[in-house]
Amino acid sequence: MERELPDRSRHARWDLLMHQALSRTVVDNVLTAPVAEGERWAIADNPSLHADAVVLLSTDPDPEVRERIAGHADPGPAERRALAADPDPKVQVALSVHPELSEEERAEIDCDIPMNDCSPSHPEPYRPRDPRDVRRDANSGHPLPRR
Repeated sequence: MERELPDRSRHARWDLLMHQALSRTVVDNVLTAPVAEGERWAIADNPSLHADAVVLLSTDPDPEVRERIAGHADPGPAERRALAADPDPKVQVALSVHPELSEEERAEIDCDIPMNDCSPSHPEPYRPRDPRDVRRDANSGHPLPRR
């Protein structure tokens, strides 16, 4: 992946960080010397993020990064406990819908959400599509499947 990753902040870089399988080198570079602000946020919800990076990002100073980690498929029990006690209610709400939580753990999350605050949306984690479907859509004569 390092060869395909642009060295400057561009749409292609963001797409690769958010949606493609991340190598250890790319994750380490984003964690230690990001090219642009927000790259930690971009990798936080990537399904291929390594477990140690999930642990590190669960304590990130940026609440938006912690919110994305709360929705990630792989936070361990210790990270889920820490995120459940997070001071930011958006992080707690993001964690409250995590499929790995038991009903008892959900009930223990105690947060007050201001009435004027809109609820964050939590789409399903990105799942790579079957390459045969991508190829079929790319070769379609109709413009919408090609997008």
